[in-house]
Amino acid sequence: MNPIRDIPKGALVGQSARLLARLAWRTPGAIRRFRRARREACRRTAPGERPVILLYYSQVVWQDVWQRPQEMALGLADYLPVIFASPLQVHRRYDSIRDWRAELRLDRGRGLRVLQPLILPGEYKSRAIFALNQRLVWAELCRALPPEADIVFLSNSPFSAPLLDRLDWRRKIYDIIDDFPGFSWAPPQSRRLEARWLAAADVVLTGTHALGEQHRAVRPDALFVPSGVRFEHFNRPREAAPEDLRALPRPLLGFVGTVSDRLDRALLEALCRAFPHGSVVLIGPVHGSFDAPRDCPNLRLLGPRPHDALPGYVQQFDLALMPFRDCPATRAINPIKTLEYLAAGRIVVSTALPDVVRFYAGAVVIARDRDEFIDLARRSLAADPEPLRARGIARAREASWEAAVRRVAQSLQLTPPAEGQPACVSLSTPVI
Repeated sequence: MNPIRDIPKGALVGQSARLLARLAWRTPGAIRRFRRARREACRRTAPGERPVILLYYSQVVWQDVWQRPQEMALGLADYLPVIFASPLQVHRRYDSIRDWRAELRLDRGRGLRVLQPLILPGEYKSRAIFALNQRLVWAELCRALPPEADIVFLSNSPFSAPLLDRLDWRRKIYDIIDDFPGFSWAPPQSRRLEARWLAAADVVLTGTHALGEQHRAVRPDALFVPSGVRFEHFNRPREAAPEDLRALPRPLLGFVGTVSDRLDRALLEALCRAFPHGSVVLIGPVHGSFDAPRDCPNLRLLGPRPHDALPGYVQQFDLALMPFRDCPATRAINPIKTLEYLAAGRIVVSTALPDVVRFYAGAVVIARDRDEFIDLARRSLAADPEPLRARGIARAREASWEAAVRRVAQSLQLTPPAEGQPACVSLSTPVI
């Protein structure tokens, strides 16, 4: 299965042509106008007199799987206005982000504006397309950034490195949430782009302990800020099963997250064979890199579900799965879904991801290979779940997004928001 094959080629070509036309006609003017306005604003005001905003450039698209970038942006909007920019290659409108919107405004704290500009496909295969896309993105930012502001630049994407030289940023923060240069789709220049960020950043954050260790030699000052969980969102009374799960045979073994080549295809096949009368359910956007197991009638690819609906799905899992394969891109992750599973009171079986072993060994069942994964899944279904469930809930209760945001805000030297502080802008677009 490859969902990219189903993309309407006419629409893809048409949108790409419109982007090229924009590059030729609208982009140069937008950049020139911003530069002029910026020079004039800087002449009129000293740096300490200008308003401060945060540009949050994210590799993760706002309407993709809900995770650290979205939670951080929401939390930091309580401290200062935030513009969250996450470019989207046009094919993903048909591949995995079918409800795409170019812009969203959220009435949160001091204001949160979400930009999702479309860019050309082939971003990671062609240096020329990458350069064109960087110009497209910069033009969109020139339209959105207030020229009179001091702008803090926070990014979790090494591919945003060309923007480092575009402006006199107030501060530059690199939040390493994944080893993106280690992904199979990453372009050859990825490590060089990340090296630019590591050298230029005033502050380096890491979302996993493994990523901190990976970059310790270059940035010994990197600050590990673990992710959190909305505990009450997942730890709530059991709801009726969603309609698309009700008729599925039990046991129900479930995974929530991006369905990509980071999942162990052979392990998924083995799970389907080991539980032929049960169901293996994968919930999340399916990336074109994922080669679904064949001859597995009990495997269900349900696609993405709204974040607010996920607790109702997770509650139905007899086992929550983290079936990642062993590769450089997975050795550096600490899946946020771990805490969400645990908060929902699920028994979790995971492959031996370094951060999972380090932080969740007493609350998660960890397998060292595929055979052990199958064996531990069977034993976990037959065992009394309550002791392990209680440990998992207690572990999840200790984590919070509020604590993670506070640590990031402290590293950026942001003033805590006053209690009851109103938003400084009026936003009319519905909150999502």
